[in-house]
Amino acid sequence: MFLTNNRLAAIGDPAALSAYATSVRVTTFALTPQTGIAQGMQPLIGYNAGRGLVARTERTRVLALRATTLYGTAACLVLLTAADPPAAAFTDDQNAAQTTAGVLRLIALGFPFAGVTALIATYFQARGLARPSFVISIGSVLAVHVPLLLTFSLLGTPWLWLSFPAAAVLSAAAAMLILRRTHLPERANPRSAP
Repeated sequence: MFLTNNRLAAIGDPAALSAYATSVRVTTFALTPQTGIAQGMQPLIGYNAGRGLVARTERTRVLALRATTLYGTAACLVLLTAADPPAAAFTDDQNAAQTTAGVLRLIALGFPFAGVTALIATYFQARGLARPSFVISIGSVLAVHVPLLLTFSLLGTPWLWLSFPAAAVLSAAAAMLILRRTHLPERANPRSAP
């Protein structure tokens, strides 16, 4: 948020600053269920992995990934078709509301992928694998979001907005790659196994 506000201030677009503040509120509300899906999955993964029920553990992960992707797609479609009411709810300025609606539509393009990164990081944490969880959590911000934001913003405000869905797609792809390449133990904590 700090970098985005700084880049928007540098570009010199007051309407964009207002639009970003509103879009953060709407996006936080819209994506809260994806956080709930990841948090709900975590104990199920931990308990089943700890008991050595690998098939059940993997099935839980697959179902959670499907749920977060389906929810993100539904939220994306809702905002693509109806971004005007939430945008107008935060301002009386018609120009600011129109700008905000456009920003929400662009940012919403990343919603189908937004929950994947956090869900996979949570999955690794529940399996007792802190390193891949940390790499995904921190790496998605420092290695993907920040560089894309800084690079895209050099091309102007519309590109800055596009950096959000682009970062969501790349972060999700990187998290899936790490998932596929990480050797998973049969149990969450082998030392505590009987």
